[in-house]
Amino acid sequence: MKKYQKISIVLLICLLCSVVTCGYAEEARMKSYEESLESVEYYGGAPVITPEDKLDDYVHYAMEGGRYTLDVPEGEKTANIVGVVMNTQRDMIINNATITVNNGELILHPGEDGRIQITNLPLGKYDFVVEAEGYYQSSYLNLKIDDETTYLNWFELSTRMEMVEDHDKIRHGCMLDVDTDEIIQNIQEYEENHVIEPMALSAAPKIKKTIKVVGKDGVVRTMERAEYLYGVVAGEAESAATYKANGLTSTQIWQYYCAQAELANTLAVYFQKVETSKHSNGDICANSGCCQNYSTANITAEIQNAVDSIFYTKSSGTKTSQVLMYKPSTSSYNYMCPFFSSSCYGKGTVTVSGIPYLKAKSCSDLMTGYGGARKGFCQNGGAKKAKNGSSCEAILTYYYTDCDTEFCEMTA
Repeated sequence: MKKYQKISIVLLICLLCSVVTCGYAEEARMKSYEESLESVEYYGGAPVITPEDKLDDYVHYAMEGGRYTLDVPEGEKTANIVGVVMNTQRDMIINNATITVNNGELILHPGEDGRIQITNLPLGKYDFVVEAEGYYQSSYLNLKIDDETTYLNWFELSTRMEMVEDHDKIRHGCMLDVDTDEIIQNIQEYEENHVIEPMALSAAPKIKKTIKVVGKDGVVRTMERAEYLYGVVAGEAESAATYKANGLTSTQIWQYYCAQAELANTLAVYFQKVETSKHSNGDICANSGCCQNYSTANITAEIQNAVDSIFYTKSSGTKTSQVLMYKPSTSSYNYMCPFFSSSCYGKGTVTVSGIPYLKAKSCSDLMTGYGGARKGFCQNGGAKKAKNGSSCEAILTYYYTDCDTEFCEMTA
């Protein structure tokens, strides 16, 4: 009898540890948004996002010369657009640009600080074409403005090539159009050559606070980790309005966005720490058909809040971010490659031989997606789990067997 009592006690302790860990992650994410308001992102000496911008909901984002207020019929649903024009290196503000909206319906010019602000833009789809002397043209096509909120856009211009970002074509490219078998082989070889050694949770690996991203024009830019994740969540997830139309509450959308943010962060860490030869001049690229979709357009407050919440400053002052890791036991961890695709068409995900955290899972989609390899995380399935009340951590640990969230210290 005593033997069974001991087993029960051990199981109870394990359960409590699991609950405490999940609760800690949730509490950390809840606190971190307030801390993010203290951050400022600088490019070429000019702040792109300031604490005042966030607290003011970007109402006074642009200078007088870059503000445009549209006259619309009373009762029409509208959104606000704010943005800044800069070069692809992100080290220079461009204030002599012309922004043409929908083939000339609007002709806009940024203020002296490179910022632009449009108030009362009717909901719909829009094309933004950006031009400036000394740069190639950039086109941002089929931007879906479908919610009464504020959309943040970084309009980039290149000195190397014309850039086109069509949002009807580039969505959900990660692990969908690439050779997943080649990536799986790389992971299997890594697993075979790297023994998973026990390590205390307090010794979770340190990660860089920045990411070197190879842009669509080949230019490598060094980004703050949060800034990069803003663009990935905007590029990979659907809009908040789409999720609301499918029955999710604001809190449930936040949980899903948090899951997508942690997933994107985990993939970036994997390429920084394990598959470091993927890009010789950077950690990861912005192309949807190679790494994961990164977009500089339509970044909303909901996305920023979710991304900010996976970053946490400990009482010691140490800054951390959440990374999913393979943990077959409580005293061991390993890097993992978070395969994901848009949808599984209700068929569930599949087991991948040789990769212990990729096991078959039953799954049903929230809505019709773009398909994919059905390995790892199902984006539409994860959104449905959020709708059913699952938290960020519960969603991720469902799709990835024996994985858990680690708070990894960020260093220069």
